[in-house]
Amino acid sequence: MTDIDMKATTYSTVCALLVLFSFEGRGQSFTFVPEDTALAGPLGTEIVFNVTITNTSAQTLTLALVRTLNDLPQGWESSMCLTVCYPPTADSLLTTTEYGSSPLSPGESRPFSLHVYTATNNGTATIRITARNTRDNFDQRTLTFHATTTPVSVKEQQETPRGFVLEQNYPNPFNPTTVIRYTIPEGTHERVSLRVYDLLGCEVATLMNGVIVPGNYEVTFDAGRLPSGTYFYRMNAGSFSQSRTMLIVR
Repeated sequence: MTDIDMKATTYSTVCALLVLFSFEGRGQSFTFVPEDTALAGPLGTEIVFNVTITNTSAQTLTLALVRTLNDLPQGWESSMCLTVCYPPTADSLLTTTEYGSSPLSPGESRPFSLHVYTATNNGTATIRITARNTRDNFDQRTLTFHATTTPVSVKEQQETPRGFVLEQNYPNPFNPTTVIRYTIPEGTHERVSLRVYDLLGCEVATLMNGVIVPGNYEVTFDAGRLPSGTYFYRMNAGSFSQSRTMLIVR
């Protein structure tokens, strides 16, 4: 081997070690930690996966979140939420003002959620989300989520309601109508109200306000006169109060 060959070999070895060291030293600027990656829920409901993003570096980070796999049963939908909720057609988002968000400060933690909207057919959804530091393609985390419906037996359907239930509206997101189901338990004599509000807390619709007999109910909400955006609906009955969010997409 000539001196030139030896120098070339040594140079290649050093470069390979530098690349290896550089790669192994990357990927440490943030964490992307889920509460669960596999959940089950009834037909026609919303299954929500919650994830915490934490900037573990000393720099402000802009992250990209990309849905790289969206394998859903027919009629199902999924959407991502980070500060605000995005329509099911949005496969990527950034922590920037253009997306209604902002970069993560050093040490900051921020919630991210994946919402799976089931339909009237049983099945399993497999969704993959990758979070990436926009400054470094190697600095990324990937999570795979599985959402499965749980069939309801005839016996369960015929049981007397034992507690208040406010279900997630379906479809969600929607345009312009959606259905909200709720349950009033036996022995209830309270006035029940079901109202819709915008993000400022202003009431935009009253869907129910009165005393009704126990049972399972559903109401159709027509949002034809409202602009696109995130809204929430709340049911109150005595000491019971529960709210859920909905998304209108034109």
